[in-house]
Amino acid sequence: LVWEIVKAFEVDSCIIRTLEEDGNLKLLGAVGVEGMTIAPLIPAFYGISRGILEDRAPVVIEDAATHPLTSLLYAKGKNVPGRFVFE
Repeated sequence: LVWEIVKAFEVDSCIIRTLEEDGNLKLLGAVGVEGMTIAPLIPAFYGISRGILEDRAPVVIEDAATHPLTSLLYAKGKNVPGRFVFE
């Protein structure tokens, strides 16, 4: 499924999570983020997820270096492998 989304939207990466009853987002699958640490569970209303759930709309990040939701994380970890870790 994740590969199909990557192909359909012509993007470099995709992470799919489900909203669990305990309020966490559980990792289902990921493509294009190999070599990065991805937390298996994250709080639902944290970071990028918060905006998605509040607005009930997808978030497209075309450039992590300049997007308001990721630019600070990008700047902090630009030389650190696995820099986009949301825990």
